[in-house]
Amino acid sequence: MHHLNKTPPLVNRIHYNCTKITTMAATKITINANGSIKVEGDFEITDRSGGVYDLAGREVIGLCRCGQSKNKPFCDGSHNAAAFQHDAVAFALPPKKQA
Repeated sequence: MHHLNKTPPLVNRIHYNCTKITTMAATKITINANGSIKVEGDFEITDRSGGVYDLAGREVIGLCRCGQSKNKPFCDGSHNAAAFQHDAVAFALPPKKQA
């Protein structure tokens, strides 16, 4: 299970007899244009104290990005009334800063 309070690894690497096999994680996160963050697959969501949100068996949820949801951290569709806009297009992050 992935905890969303820290950035989960998106790729699992397995080394067996010097052969590298790469598999994608069982969790997919999609940034929806003008809307929520869709999380689907095998995951759990915790608060900063480690308390686990009861997702009632859901395997797909939406997380609020607009800040207007009355059910935070989950999306309730309030981004529509708030006219939240963000054209979600993937891009590469700049290189990590060296410590």
